[in-house]
Amino acid sequence: HDHKGGWDGCVPSWLLRRLRAETNELARALARRPIVPDQIIHEAADVANFAMFIAAKIHRKYLDPQERG
Repeated sequence: HDHKGGWDGCVPSWLLRRLRAETNELARALARRPIVPDQIIHEAADVANFAMFIAAKIHRKYLDPQERG
């Protein structure tokens, strides 16, 4: 997904909106019948990725001594 650009410049509030959107997509995938395992796995990975992006940004900003100067 390198063609999509990086997430590093994204603000946490935008990332949270994307996380919520991905969570909704995961909920729809889980409710779908018949179950489509690949779709559920893909959506769950998207949820995890956006949560990780938020955690990494906050870590860098508040806990990484190199970033704080």
